[in-house]
Amino acid sequence: MGFRWAALFVLASSLPGASDAQSSTGPVAAQACVSVVNAAERLACFDQAFGVAPSPSRSPTAALPAVLADDFGFTAAQIRSQNSEVADVEAPASITSAVAAVETRASGKFVVSLANGQVWRQVEVNERARLEKGDAVTIRKAALSSYLLVTPNGVATRVRRNR
Repeated sequence: MGFRWAALFVLASSLPGASDAQSSTGPVAAQACVSVVNAAERLACFDQAFGVAPSPSRSPTAALPAVLADDFGFTAAQIRSQNSEVADVEAPASITSAVAAVETRASGKFVVSLANGQVWRQVEVNERARLEKGDAVTIRKAALSSYLLVTPNGVATRVRRNR
């Protein structure tokens, strides 16, 4: 009976993931990857933790063709004209940033500068959409390639990106 338990132990310890606590690969090592903020670095960390050899098509620097938040609000053609290395782009659904400055035009529409450097102008007058410096706003995609700026009190107004 003791031989069977010893054989079972040897067999179990040779299975993948059985000795993760003693090695630097597997789920235990991958736990440290969860806290890595940069997506490419996180992917490389998980690849290393699970023993995946990096290949040219899976390199951390070329693995993520997603649009950065800096490009949010520009069309795919505008992004490609600024960065010829980007082929197909997948833009995020929304961004959130603090208001750095607000300027009201004579037409009643505002132009808002965000803390991330983006500048958006209001397309339609909506007097309920009031902004002040320091407000956190969310800009999200809407229908027909338009964008909505949502104020802290939940009022949405159509905007277009200037810069």
